[in-house]
Amino acid sequence: MEQRFLYRLLSGAFFALLLSLTAYAQGNFVYTHNAGSISGFAVAPNGVLTEIPGSPFPTGEIFIAGGEGAQDNMVVSPKGQFLFVAHGDYTNISAFAIDPSTGSLTPVPGSPFSSGTGLGATSLAVSPDGRLLFAATTSGFKKIGVFAVSSNGALTAVAGSPFSVEAASLGRIRVSSDSRFLAAALDDNVTLYKIAASGALTLASASQPIIRGGFIGLDVDCGGSFVFASDLDRLHVFPIPPKLNGPLVEKSSLNKSVGVTVLLSPNNRLLFTTGNHLFRVVQVASDGSLTEAPGSPYILGDPKSDSIPEDLTTNQAGTLLYTANDDGTLSVYAIGTSGALTPVPGSPFANHNGFGVSIAAFPPATCQTVFDVCIRDNGGRTLLRFNSTTGAYQFTRCGDGFTLTGKGQISSVNSLISLSDSAADRRIRASFNSGQKTGYGTVWLTIAPGVSQTLIINDTASLGQACTCGASR
Repeated sequence: MEQRFLYRLLSGAFFALLLSLTAYAQGNFVYTHNAGSISGFAVAPNGVLTEIPGSPFPTGEIFIAGGEGAQDNMVVSPKGQFLFVAHGDYTNISAFAIDPSTGSLTPVPGSPFSSGTGLGATSLAVSPDGRLLFAATTSGFKKIGVFAVSSNGALTAVAGSPFSVEAASLGRIRVSSDSRFLAAALDDNVTLYKIAASGALTLASASQPIIRGGFIGLDVDCGGSFVFASDLDRLHVFPIPPKLNGPLVEKSSLNKSVGVTVLLSPNNRLLFTTGNHLFRVVQVASDGSLTEAPGSPYILGDPKSDSIPEDLTTNQAGTLLYTANDDGTLSVYAIGTSGALTPVPGSPFANHNGFGVSIAAFPPATCQTVFDVCIRDNGGRTLLRFNSTTGAYQFTRCGDGFTLTGKGQISSVNSLISLSDSAADRRIRASFNSGQKTGYGTVWLTIAPGVSQTLIINDTASLGQACTCGASR
């Protein structure tokens, strides 16, 4: 079938307006929380670290990070280029603006901010939209503080914060990719809290208590389908109930010694954990089942030394793994497709003051959306990809690289899958026949008030075509 592209407007002025971007050179950086300071390192394409000018950056705290529970007290916001640092045994949270080209840190006006928990926060989590920051404490009364993040990075406690948690201890916290719920590792169970639009937390679901030990680390997959949690003996997998309206029932576990950190790769296919002088790499199947990757576990340093990997993170692409070690070093590994790890040249790298046990990367790793439907015109001039379950989509105009992302509504009738989304700047309608492997889509773009552009994609040959720009093969 002949491809049809209808352009109601090709005005050069408005076309330039549509494509206008703020250009800057963005680097890749790694930060560690040390004794009263933050070290910053630029990351070369091969993973080699070089300390950035001005590092280490003082936090003004007295507490020396590195004690029990100091891991996970630093986080980079996915939006706004801010770094947040909790001061361990103290009651403050510092906020820094990150220069995306140099990695330099500048205190946010008003920083440090009260954690609101009464004692030092030892685990931080930020919502994927960068709108809310969550701070949990394991000392004294267990509480979770919730803060609204302003456009300049300043923190303001939301109404009702901090929220009390009934538990003997409180470990890591994580926010789901859709900001629907907060997962918390408690002393003997995993608990989910619904997040209201205001940021307020309400108890939603909890797992059965485990017999021994206690949960410490956890992470949530991008689809909001599973919580992966650790105690010192095992990794646990909990499917998330629909609408958060039922108990968390363990699906499976991996009986391997693990530790305080559970970290999913950006594509959710690998999971990393720490424990003593080693860390493990685990392959994650689509149903949540776990298999230790070939070559795992990895031993870090001499077991008689202090080379203990305390905290982990990856780069945004999921190709590099960074570990902050108890001996004041940083290790960097290239991540293979199956999870095999290879130290980069020069690893481990020296750090300031030692005890660099909390680590964060800029830009932070975010969920890599899996698009299982592609509507592509046969000339490869436009692409519309979307997830048939979540409704996440990405439209690409190949000639100029213009992209548009969002999340729409999905409906299915027999083999026909439909996507729809409406907003002030767009209207998107698309359908895909999974049996015939053909699709049709219309994208309406609002360029300026009263001025629009319409693009029609008619795809008759999705089967066998790569979802990439370029002519048909």
